[in-house]
Amino acid sequence: MNLYKILSVFIYLFSFAFAFIGLSSIQFEKFCNVKKPVQVQILLFALSMGLGYFIAQFLVMFIM
Repeated sequence: MNLYKILSVFIYLFSFAFAFIGLSSIQFEKFCNVKKPVQVQILLFALSMGLGYFIAQFLVMFIM
């Protein structure tokens, strides 16, 4: 049971990093206000958390 929890944590972290790298290629500055770059970074972080969560859920359910 502990191995499953540790594996799922690594899957969540990997999928977050994977989503963050993938979303970094999109130029959000074209869609957002460039005068506030911190908010654009927060948007990128939040979108990668959400996408990473869905990817991880899929992978965890696939393994289970």
